[in-house]
Amino acid sequence: DTYEILSWDTQPGDMVAFHLAIIHYAAGNMSDRRRRAISLRYAGDGATYAVRRVGPKLPADPGLAAGEPIGRSPLFPRVWPV
Repeated sequence: DTYEILSWDTQPGDMVAFHLAIIHYAAGNMSDRRRRAISLRYAGDGATYAVRRVGPKLPADPGLAAGEPIGRSPLFPRVWPV
């Protein structure tokens, strides 16, 4: 009762965009088809690498120390030039 919970009916091909810090959830796949999803994260030019003890792990070591600009690693490609 403390929070307003929002939800939308989505269909294949729909996209939902939100801030990474927003708590989000997807119900289980109740269909007979495989569920596929993609997650993209965008960061500004001043973004730096932070080592996290909890949460999702990167698929590979980015070769960065904490505080280094993420643009120095091929794991964080530039989408468009500035």
